[in-house]
Amino acid sequence: MGRTINTNLRRKLIVSLSLLLIGSAGLTAWLFKQPATTEKQVPVYTCQQQSQVDYRVFLTPNDFFPETVAGPDQTYITSLTQYIETTFNYRFIGEAPADITGQYQVDAAVTGYVLQGKKGSQEGEPEKVEIWTKPSVLLPPQPFSTH
Repeated sequence: MGRTINTNLRRKLIVSLSLLLIGSAGLTAWLFKQPATTEKQVPVYTCQQQSQVDYRVFLTPNDFFPETVAGPDQTYITSLTQYIETTFNYRFIGEAPADITGQYQVDAAVTGYVLQGKKGSQEGEPEKVEIWTKPSVLLPPQPFSTH
């Protein structure tokens, strides 16, 4: 008195169980490939940095400019420039004392522009177009160390 299962039902069960077995094996393999640990970034040292650059252009006496000093965002003529005085202030504030070493240098780039109307602008809005650039090393690399 044995029980028999319909052939179609038997095939469906075999296919379903086979797919379940393959899916379980694939999921198990994928889980084993995942790292057992996770990385978390924790700040070790927090700090704030502030920098400020300023400059003054000293002009030779001339008939074009009544002043002999021009500040930032002022126009001046290169051939009338005697020298440029720059100041750079940098402030580093850390949460605790630390040994910090490194080096710094100061480079400058003097750039000549001409104002032209923007392409496609109907209002004639001016656009700075770079004509030339002259890079200069103002201060060669300087090592520093602080405690």
